[in-house]
Amino acid sequence: MPQKIKLTDTSVSSLFSVSHQDWLAINYRASAVVGLQAFRNYVSQIIPNYDALLEVSTKWQKSTYPNIKTYATNLVTYADNATTSFTALQSSVTGLSVNEPLPDSVKLDATMAIKDLHDNTIMLSDHFNTLNTDIAAFSEQNRIADAKAKELIHKFGPQWQNLADIITSVDNATGRVRGSWQAINDDLAAIATGDVDMTMQILFDLDIQSALLAWQDIKKEANDFISEAA
Repeated sequence: MPQKIKLTDTSVSSLFSVSHQDWLAINYRASAVVGLQAFRNYVSQIIPNYDALLEVSTKWQKSTYPNIKTYATNLVTYADNATTSFTALQSSVTGLSVNEPLPDSVKLDATMAIKDLHDNTIMLSDHFNTLNTDIAAFSEQNRIADAKAKELIHKFGPQWQNLADIITSVDNATGRVRGSWQAINDDLAAIATGDVDMTMQILFDLDIQSALLAWQDIKKEANDFISEAA
């Protein structure tokens, strides 16, 4: 178990640091790919991976991007639930000293709060891991197509601008999200599974106040994305 348990990390909302304009460019690309399917034979001569690109672009429109919005909504709920639970726990801790014995009632409240947070973390992390696979597939096929970006712009118009920088930004963000969920899960698991007993020192080291502020930041970033994506 780490020396101090980290309840959260604002990096879980890193995907929503990608700009609205970049999301528009990605969605525009997916739409452009799907729009060319009636000319598949001709387009495939210019974009050798067009069939694979069409598959991931169709999936992007039907499920990948909608699932990114669902992830944002679920993240807001996750942050709200965590805030409610740990605000109550913070109230129970107020007035206690790290040198005192941990009251049984507070120990139970803390253990249950961490267990619930751990369960919710696993669910949201699993959801994101599936989403990450779909995003990575979309990114890979567009990287291949972008090798011919100049020719594509000449033949099919400005919607075929090179997405390399945007895709790199999205991929870096998904990597941060994935790593953050894993780290949070690892930290919470020791207490949630009963491997480590809750003590007053562990409780004080949780730094609940900082976590409460972080959950508000996470919620805001996810809500801002939801508003822009509507």
